[in-house]
Amino acid sequence: MIRCGVLTVSDRCSAGGAEDKSGPALIKLLEGQKKHQYTIEQATVIPDEKSQIEAVLKHWSDDLHLDLVLTTGGTGFAPRDVTPEATKSVLDSEAPGIVIAMMTASLSITPMAMLSRSVAGVRGQTLIVNLPGSPKGASENAETALRAIPHAVALLKGDIKNVEKVHQKLHCGCSHEPEHVGDITKVAHRPRKSPYPMISVNAALKIIYTEVESLQKAYKMPIHLALGCIAAEDAVSLCNIPPYAASVKDGYAVLSADGAGERQVVGDVLAGGNLQMKLFQPGECLRITTGAAVCGGADAVVQVEDTELLLSTPDGREELKINIIDAPQKGQDIRPVGSDLAIGQVVVERGNEIGPAQVGALASAGVKTILTYKRPKIAVLSTGNEIQDISSPSPGPFVIYDSNRPTLIALLTQQGFQVEDLGIAKDDPDAIAETLKKGFASADVVVSSGGVSMGEKDFLKHILITKFLAKIHFGRVNMKPGKPTTFATCDFKGQKKLVFALPGNPVSATVTCHLFALPALRVMAGFSSGYSREITVQLAETITLDSRPEYCRAVLERAPVPTKSVPVAHLTGNQMSSRLLSLQSGSVLIELPGGTKEKGTLQRGELVKALLI
Repeated sequence: MIRCGVLTVSDRCSAGGAEDKSGPALIKLLEGQKKHQYTIEQATVIPDEKSQIEAVLKHWSDDLHLDLVLTTGGTGFAPRDVTPEATKSVLDSEAPGIVIAMMTASLSITPMAMLSRSVAGVRGQTLIVNLPGSPKGASENAETALRAIPHAVALLKGDIKNVEKVHQKLHCGCSHEPEHVGDITKVAHRPRKSPYPMISVNAALKIIYTEVESLQKAYKMPIHLALGCIAAEDAVSLCNIPPYAASVKDGYAVLSADGAGERQVVGDVLAGGNLQMKLFQPGECLRITTGAAVCGGADAVVQVEDTELLLSTPDGREELKINIIDAPQKGQDIRPVGSDLAIGQVVVERGNEIGPAQVGALASAGVKTILTYKRPKIAVLSTGNEIQDISSPSPGPFVIYDSNRPTLIALLTQQGFQVEDLGIAKDDPDAIAETLKKGFASADVVVSSGGVSMGEKDFLKHILITKFLAKIHFGRVNMKPGKPTTFATCDFKGQKKLVFALPGNPVSATVTCHLFALPALRVMAGFSSGYSREITVQLAETITLDSRPEYCRAVLERAPVPTKSVPVAHLTGNQMSSRLLSLQSGSVLIELPGGTKEKGTLQRGELVKALLI
């Protein structure tokens, strides 16, 4: 029950010179509302006096504690139109959204609506709304405001039950009532048609990508732990490589001006050791190893294969004289400072995946840590009374082993993601809610299978909405297999969580994980593309099209000449959504369009898109 007061502000009506029609029109409108009960506790007419308007508004709010006060009149441009000023003077806070909504609705009826100066706002726990003075204008504006007034009043009164009820409806990502509203144990009350509109795969992906954009997180990590991650910044070299002029070969550091001929070996220089700073003279050389610093004034290196030994110590431990067979060129077999990598040069570009070569390059450049995108953690569960874990000794009567969870965990782990196994949640609302809660506490994304279709035990959407105030972004997708696929988001302890609620049929769960969950996870992990790779294939056989777009499992073979550039796709047998063997040999999902009266088949040799799996 919403306790109301209707205040008519008019010099003429208060003096008896005109009949008040606006006040009674508002009372009739309020009393005629069916979804909410309005009781009129106060109704009066006063002149256009600012002090009197203020006094009534204060009395009704502070002393009578009415929930809603509607004023009519005094909102125009006339000198005596002071209702907005009087209202503003008593408000604790304004509610401009109500005024904007009324103005928008009125402007669609008459351009004169732009001349209204109505105000709305809150005093204490009372909502006050100014309306125009004409019966028609007052009623039309009130009808617009009444769409939000019950929720506003519930908020002001602290009516948590009704506030949560509205939030649950708002969090359902469609204009329909959420499934299983009320007592979900009453099977006869379940909907006969899904309240969720069917959307296309592309529309579903667009929604998903929009939601995950804000969830990319980057943090510094040691390079040896960054394998497989995506760089979130350009990593630049902190040193020159080589940091000194380095020999490319094992041989002799020489003066190129000496040309070919005999050289006296006056010392040696080894990689990482005894740097010779003293300049040697013409006709002299230093023995040098690969990677050692070229020093002593040398400007060329001659490999040992291009020399002859002329003299050594009697014990053979030292070389004393050699012969250079061919005249060396200046700079021969010397790596200049920074020739491989210079200080400030980009080693790994932002967006690149870090593999073994990138780890090595970063290490050589002196980069100890790198900013990378965090790979989301995923929690996986199955739902259903009819499934049991593979660890059980043998299936009981009317029970099967759970294949969805092992398949999804293996698929996600293979892609490099950390996965937590939440086990099997029985078809019990409390059990499902508790399992989801555990997943939200430990993971960024929850992937479930089962419980999202139209069965009497398909509780998942309802639990997400009622227990976690989740927003169901979509609950049906125009595709085969996987029509009941559901995507939701919710806030759990201040953190945004994603939910991919996949169908329970084994092929449906795996296909929709490839099409929806994996692309989202890849984007969160920093990959530039959701799908790993899409290709074009030609059909090996004529296929009858389903009314829905279909994702069929197929195996590829090399195409015969002359179309050898486009591989041929062979279906992997029966494509039933329960037949997991259709995925076992499949290397692609071929995308078939929905059939129409004009085109109900695709012919052998026609080209279609395919997703490598």
